[in-house]
Amino acid sequence: MLSGIAEGVAELHALGSRVALLTHNPSYVVDYYRRTFGFDDAEGVRAQTTEAGRIGPPRGVRADKPGGLGALLARAGVEPRAVAHVGDGWSDAEVFRLVGGGIALNSSLADVNQAADRVVRTGDFRDVIRALRTLSPRA
Repeated sequence: MLSGIAEGVAELHALGSRVALLTHNPSYVVDYYRRTFGFDDAEGVRAQTTEAGRIGPPRGVRADKPGGLGALLARAGVEPRAVAHVGDGWSDAEVFRLVGGGIALNSSLADVNQAADRVVRTGDFRDVIRALRTLSPRA
């Protein structure tokens, strides 16, 4: 896991930004991340399984990040071009094309890195904040 997530979220809040989590994780993980790191909103996968009375992994479900982005934007009343997205997977590359800026974070996928405006390799989320500050708005 990255270090500095809570501090980075707090830094973004101090700059006047809302910070949302768009993830492939199920709701119980999303809720933990929101509480622990201070995200303003979040979207994850909705399906969960129960195995022997315990919450299990989602099965047969793939994250719909463009759909999750739409839900987050609708709740926040924000236009896609006013958003920067950070991610490392195929579905993140799809989201990069829909928003105002994209940062590939520790991605090993060449197509994801190519779709992003910036590529960041780090163990500290605060380095992402520095990269966000260098993004120029897309036309």
